[in-house]
Amino acid sequence: MKNKILKLLLIILCVSALAGIITVIVGFENDLSSKIVMTSIIVLGFSILGFCTATIYEKYNTLSIIGIIFTLITCIYCLLSEWGLLPNIDFDIDATIVLITIAFAHTSLLLLVNPKTSLVNYIRISTIVITLFTYLLMITDILFTTMVSYKVFLVLFILSILGFIVTPILNKLTPKI
Repeated sequence: MKNKILKLLLIILCVSALAGIITVIVGFENDLSSKIVMTSIIVLGFSILGFCTATIYEKYNTLSIIGIIFTLITCIYCLLSEWGLLPNIDFDIDATIVLITIAFAHTSLLLLVNPKTSLVNYIRISTIVITLFTYLLMITDILFTTMVSYKVFLVLFILSILGFIVTPILNKLTPKI
């Protein structure tokens, strides 16, 4: 099943990229051309997120499947919205489902690291917790306008990105104990 889903994603990705490239080369001065380019961007973006989530299929089968399905549903929702086939829904909902999809992809990549030491495991778990807390805080702020300071978001994002970069590198540099 995983191979079929990945092959389908690759085909959709390539067709979308080709459509976007042709539209850009031919020229996009009208609404239809703009929609084709936006469709390509949406498909490319969500394909990346889907591939990130698919990487943990062997180890975290259920989480991967949930993430892939959520990514696919979100992609379809965004495409239908772009083409005007859905009623205008509040931006809060749009932003929330996109953030959840990104959180699945982000967490999936961190789960790929197979920690060699307890220190690396601690950093990985801390990064996952900080990352998920950041997304949860963002979603809460979007939906309920909590007015969380941008400084809080920046600090959390910096910590999340730092852990995202440091975890695999530290794991690679650390000899197995």
